[in-house]
Amino acid sequence: MTVPDVLRAMVITILVAAAAYSAGRLLVNVAPHSRLAPERTRAGRTSDLMHVVTGCALAALLLPHGHTRSLILCTAGAVAFGILAARFIVTLRHEGVTSRAGTDRHGGHHGYNLHHLIACAAMIYLFLTAPITGGPGAFSADTPAVQPGATSLTGVNWLFGMYFLVAATSLGFRVAEPAVRVTHRLAVPVGVGGPIARPPAVRPATGLLTSRAGACVSEVAMSVGLAFAFLT
Repeated sequence: MTVPDVLRAMVITILVAAAAYSAGRLLVNVAPHSRLAPERTRAGRTSDLMHVVTGCALAALLLPHGHTRSLILCTAGAVAFGILAARFIVTLRHEGVTSRAGTDRHGGHHGYNLHHLIACAAMIYLFLTAPITGGPGAFSADTPAVQPGATSLTGVNWLFGMYFLVAATSLGFRVAEPAVRVTHRLAVPVGVGGPIARPPAVRPATGLLTSRAGACVSEVAMSVGLAFAFLT
C-alpha cells in the first residue's frame, strides 16, 4: 500500500465520519422538540444536509480501484448538487454575498453561503468530468483507480484545489473559537468577589451534536476532501 493510498483511505474515513456526524446534527435539528433556537434550527438544516451529501459523494468519488462509475450515477450526483446550489443561490440573492448559514444569537454559524455554493460547483465539476468506466450501476474489480476530474482542465483543478486548501486552513482556526469563549467565561468572575461564570448544563450527546465547533470541523473535513480530490 503506497503513501497516496494511505492518504486516500484517511481522507475517505474522515469524510464518512464527518458525514455521519452531520447526519446526527440534522436529526437533532429536525426533532419536533428540539431545544435549539428556531433561527438556528431552520438555517442550519441546509448546511448540515450539504455536509452529509458532500461527505458521502466525495468519499464515493475517492474510492480506490475496484469501482466503476456509471453515467447514471454521475448524472444523479450532478443533479443533486445542482439542487443544493440553487438553494444557496436563492439565499445569496436575498441575504447578500457575505451572508452566513445558520447564524445564531451567540454569533456562531455554519459557514458562508458563498463557500457552500462554490463547494456545490466543485462537486458538479467532479461528477461531470469523472471518466465513465462502465455501464449503468456497473462494478468491476479489474478497472484502474478512478481519479476525480481526470478528464478536466489542469488549471481549473489547481484553482479549486488551492481554494479549498486555503479554506480548510482558515476554517481550522475557527474551530477553537467556541472553546476560547467557554474558557473565558469560566475564568472571568461575574462580579467582584462573585461566583465563577459557568456555561449552561447540557446533555453530552445533545451538546456534541449542537456544537458550533463540530459544525466547523465538518466544514474543514469537506474542504480537506475537496482539496485532496483536486490536487492529487
